[in-house]
Amino acid sequence: MFRLFKSIGLAIPASRVVQPIACSDEGSGDILFETRLLTIHTLIANAAVVASGVNFVAYGGTAKALLLCKSYMQIPDKALTEQIKQATLSTSRNVQSHLASLSRNLPLAVTATTRLMEMVDPKGKALLPKALTYECAQQWRSLAHLAIDTINALEPEARWRLSGRYSENALILTRHLRAISSGRWPNIDDQGLIEPIVLPQKRRVPRFELRENCRIYLGNTMIDAETVNISAGGLGLKSTYAFPLREQVKILLQSGRRFSGTITFVTNGRVGVQFLSELSPNDPLLGST
Repeated sequence: MFRLFKSIGLAIPASRVVQPIACSDEGSGDILFETRLLTIHTLIANAAVVASGVNFVAYGGTAKALLLCKSYMQIPDKALTEQIKQATLSTSRNVQSHLASLSRNLPLAVTATTRLMEMVDPKGKALLPKALTYECAQQWRSLAHLAIDTINALEPEARWRLSGRYSENALILTRHLRAISSGRWPNIDDQGLIEPIVLPQKRRVPRFELRENCRIYLGNTMIDAETVNISAGGLGLKSTYAFPLREQVKILLQSGRRFSGTITFVTNGRVGVQFLSELSPNDPLLGST
């Protein structure tokens, strides 16, 4: 094994760190995209609950439903906005435009709803101004249309990167949003209680930290890099090389392991590679003993 390291010009490996890590920005392209996609889906699902509550009240439902929606109101803060931006750097301008519009318009709808909530006492007894309530409901209905456009714009990229893994979530969200955009309240029952959206498809693959020198072969070009983490589906790498997206590469780890994959993410010195074939759950690199 030592002769192998010398023959390819790599140093003998030091101890390798392999342990589970939480989701972070240090991720391979498909994994990072997956994390952000689920964040966006959750954000839209929460917004749908609030939109349902506003529709319910606007068309004669008890005002208490608004108070129950309070915990579902989420404004994209600077950190989330930056995460969304990072997740879409390699996607189309159409996707980026929809996400930017969603980030701009959601706070406006939340602010309008907050004003309505302030008019409702803790028992939910209040006669809200009709004009103000209808105006707020219209904001949420417009937002529902925008959320549908955002999901539809993301779906082709999600299907390509993640093999349609979250398409069912997208369909469920779209169905609820269409009802909301037509003035209905699919997430509020007859008693004015919340029925939140349940997204059946959850993040499926854990990541493991993997700090190791490696070499990447892109055609006849060899690039030195460093691994950051690994999952059954791909590798997260550090490299300053400007890799072209969707190009196939071969990777040789310092330990001698070889992989083939596709470049799915490149930004700020981070590179994501999706394996052509997923690793076995029992692979030693995935922390198995």
